[in-house]
Amino acid sequence: MIDTNYNKIGKKDSYIFYNKEDEDHNFYFRYNQPSKTKHLINKYFKIFALVPVIIMLITLVSHINNNNKIPINNIYDTYYKVTLPDISRSSNDNISINRQIYNAFYLDNKETTIEVMEKIASEHNTPQVNFFLAISYQENNQFEDAIIYYKKVLKDNNNIFLEDANWNLTLCFIKTKKIIKAEYKLLEIAVNDTFYSEKAKIIYKLLN
Repeated sequence: MIDTNYNKIGKKDSYIFYNKEDEDHNFYFRYNQPSKTKHLINKYFKIFALVPVIIMLITLVSHINNNNKIPINNIYDTYYKVTLPDISRSSNDNISINRQIYNAFYLDNKETTIEVMEKIASEHNTPQVNFFLAISYQENNQFEDAIIYYKKVLKDNNNIFLEDANWNLTLCFIKTKKIIKAEYKLLEIAVNDTFYSEKAKIIYKLLN
């Protein structure tokens, strides 16, 4: 007769054996695999380790780009040349006004020059007077005032100071960092066949 108790016991023992083996495996797996916390720490550690490298690359690219561009102040200093009054170059037949403007620019003090030019402008609203008043402001780093008077010169389409006024106005825009307005003016000058056309093309490329 077959001992069924033996078979039952054997099966039970066998079940207990395999079940215990699974528990041991699970215990090993749980305590020998990285926890979620450790996994996250490792993940973010790798990310943060890349941050200095990324910052260094951004700094390098920025440095290269900056080296390829001439600073705005350098553009202004390179291309601005003061236009001094010339009695023989005048749109006005009034010799007295020409002489007053000429004398104003050979005073020792720039602020005094501005005062004299403002007085002349209050009495004679002409492109010539407005042009040299604008220059007196520009020479004293009063660029916003210079812009106002260069624009007045440009309102009169029939005067010999148009090209110089347009050019100086453009440089004032650059100096005051009104780059969009400066670029518009540069394109306007570049397409016309004037003394400043080639310079305008060069500066436009430098700004872009």
